[in-house]
Amino acid sequence: MPNADYIYIGGGFPEIFGKELEANESMRTSILEAHNNNIPIYAECGGLMYLGEKLLNQEEQEFNMVGIFSGISKMTSSLKRFGYCIGVAKENTLLSKKGESIKGHEFHHSIFESDEKCVYSMRKERDGNIVEEWDGGYSKGNTLATYLHTHFYNNLNCIENFLKKGNK
Repeated sequence: MPNADYIYIGGGFPEIFGKELEANESMRTSILEAHNNNIPIYAECGGLMYLGEKLLNQEEQEFNMVGIFSGISKMTSSLKRFGYCIGVAKENTLLSKKGESIKGHEFHHSIFESDEKCVYSMRKERDGNIVEEWDGGYSKGNTLATYLHTHFYNNLNCIENFLKKGNK
């Protein structure tokens, strides 16, 4: 990825491909090098799991991942989040300026255990009422990883913020 201007890692099922992801050392190294070279990287859901240090699948097998964020992704037996939600940036990130909202949805059967600080105050609303609140998303340099699947059409400022980061 030496010629990449931006990297976007979408969701997926890294727990199914842990062995293959770990074995692809050149890809993991190139993503880490891109991060170290300040290339903007945005990862969501499975992408967050990939950018952590380790992944523990359903069979309790542990795999090395990229390692941008300290922590381990662990699969759970039940759905941890499901539905549309809103995140308010606690600080400037790759997609949002402090105080800006970002909308999308979450659905995952995993948790990311980390000592890294979360950069979004997340909430789920129903009929105008907040029904759940949590913290989420991790930011380091020009890299942002979150369980949130961002709805970009409803967050056009995110695209603008993302593109501006690549022009620096």
